[in-house]
Amino acid sequence: MTRLRLGFDIQPTLGRPSGIGRYTILLREALRRGFSERFECVGIGADEAASMPTPKRVFWERFRLPKQARAARLDLFHSTGFAAKPGLGVPQVWTLHDLIQMRSPSRMGLVSRWYWTKELPRSVRHADAILADSEATKRDAVDLLGVAPLRVRVVLLAPDPAIGPMDPGSDAQVRARLGIDGPYVLFVGTLEPRKNLPFLVEAFAPVARAVSSLSLVLAGGAGWDQGRIEEAVARHGVRERVKFPGYVGAQALGPLYRGAVCLAFPSLCEGFGLPPLEAMAAGTPAIASDNSSLPEAVGEGGRCLPLGDSAPWSEAIRELAEDPAARARWSARGLAWSSRFSWDRVARETAEAYESLVTR
Repeated sequence: MTRLRLGFDIQPTLGRPSGIGRYTILLREALRRGFSERFECVGIGADEAASMPTPKRVFWERFRLPKQARAARLDLFHSTGFAAKPGLGVPQVWTLHDLIQMRSPSRMGLVSRWYWTKELPRSVRHADAILADSEATKRDAVDLLGVAPLRVRVVLLAPDPAIGPMDPGSDAQVRARLGIDGPYVLFVGTLEPRKNLPFLVEAFAPVARAVSSLSLVLAGGAGWDQGRIEEAVARHGVRERVKFPGYVGAQALGPLYRGAVCLAFPSLCEGFGLPPLEAMAAGTPAIASDNSSLPEAVGEGGRCLPLGDSAPWSEAIRELAEDPAARARWSARGLAWSSRFSWDRVARETAEAYESLVTR
């Protein structure tokens, strides 16, 4: 069987990779493990494009990226970023992670609004196959982009394989470098409004008063409007109990997950919601909101709670902080659930999409 040159845009993997960057890295690694005889993964792109403002990046993708793709003599291309790429001249698979911005365009600036409401919908025609991270994201593709349901394959994501058994010595060293000691409740993700972190601070505050040693760790790069989080911390009087370690790289995520009493993830909307699943894979109980794709990720392994009232969140966090038996019970459930998800399965289902294009 002929080995095919499979192109990836490297931009999401540069610098400090966020969710899309980690997806791209983990997918390529899984393809190389299981499908290296069929697909040769070829990275194309340029470092400078990663930091370009949106209009310049769109220009670069329209005119420079196609030239690089042709020079690389690709057989097909996988776009893992926000939009499918034009003018590549080869079959293209596009992974749609979420359309969250399209649900609240009034909250965006003019450039972002143009990109999400005009440029991204136009890009759909460039995709020969569309993958969605969840059934919720597929529904959004159908409802917001007008994509026919049969065009979209759902390929659920999986935890990073590096998040696994504990090494108590090295785990403690990593947490110490981040300034974290004692029991803590963890959040992982960009510190931006849709993560709903003022709500989490509100839920944490009564638990902090009852459990004197407990901290809240908000691990992630700074997003926009972070002042609302700091205002909530001050308003609820927990300034000394909330820690901001900043962006945490992949190597430190495992120790951070494994050391937590629980992960609390009260997001307003997610395309998949990887942190709760990764926490469960690390043996840490997960609490998440009951909206969008999160019930698909959390399933039977954790708890999905509504966002109308912070009291049930406080009760769930306090139970896990004070009751080792409850923590062990939810840890076991989370480990069992998360074991159903693997990057080898993600690679296999993604490779099936590739094959559907090259065998037409």
